[in-house]
Amino acid sequence: MQSNLDRLVLKVGFVSLFALCVGGCSSSTPATGDAAAPSDGATSDTSVGDASSGQDGQSDAIAPTGPMIKATVNPATMAAGDTVTVTIAVTNFVLMPPSGTNVAGQGHYHIYLDGASGGNYLAADQVPSKQVKIPLTTKSGPHTLKVNLSENDHTPLQPPVEDIVNITVK
Repeated sequence: MQSNLDRLVLKVGFVSLFALCVGGCSSSTPATGDAAAPSDGATSDTSVGDASSGQDGQSDAIAPTGPMIKATVNPATMAAGDTVTVTIAVTNFVLMPPSGTNVAGQGHYHIYLDGASGGNYLAADQVPSKQVKIPLTTKSGPHTLKVNLSENDHTPLQPPVEDIVNITVK
């Protein structure tokens, strides 16, 4: 039988691990609002954590309260110059058109190819499904599309809230 002190130590350890992940993980998965991904599309395979049942039958997991994003890409394999559909689902965040005035909990997303950052995005928008053209100069092989949440003035959220999806250019 697990003592209350043991359960408290486990919860504190989970909270510490979660805080490290939120500060340093490359992506997170929303708890709700996921769009169903087509079977030939690419999805990220990251998650925040799994709920576990405590002695009292209640979940011991701590639900994240900050913004989260989940992205899928369809198709996951394409030729350079092709257009793909990137589907974005957010939790605890309101997608709005880019503007100059920041409002807490509101903003838009940027889509980047591989290690691009700053103003070098393929798209910036607030719609849940975006057509994105893979540049003609993209070499064959494995690549990533990173989708990150940004403030209304295009500044990335801090800590970063992003999802990275693997794609293949043929």
